[in-house]
Amino acid sequence: MNTQEILNLVIDGGFYTDSEETRCKSVFMCIAIKYAMIAGVVTEADYDTARNSIEEWLCNVGNLSVDVVLEDALEDVGIPNTYEERLKIYRDWDNRPLFKIGDFYRGNNGRRKRLLV
Repeated sequence: MNTQEILNLVIDGGFYTDSEETRCKSVFMCIAIKYAMIAGVVTEADYDTARNSIEEWLCNVGNLSVDVVLEDALEDVGIPNTYEERLKIYRDWDNRPLFKIGDFYRGNNGRRKRLLV
């Protein structure tokens, strides 16, 4: 499966949520994908595919760290980061915001900001 198909299964299966964490739901997509894998909805290969795709993208959008979460990465670059906005990104993965490292500068607080040109 491709990343979009995997994300759709995870979202439609209720594993990705905006509410409290439970033993089978998460506000973090990579953890939600893991829960979907444990439940047999996606395979380990699917988990690796989606997780790698998300981490690669977050390394460009976020603070160059795979430890960054989407909510923080979007805040860092001045994009709305509500659950609904994050869900839109995951629902339309091929059209997610794409950035290059040169698109950012470090603000006075050390956080990355999108360079407005």
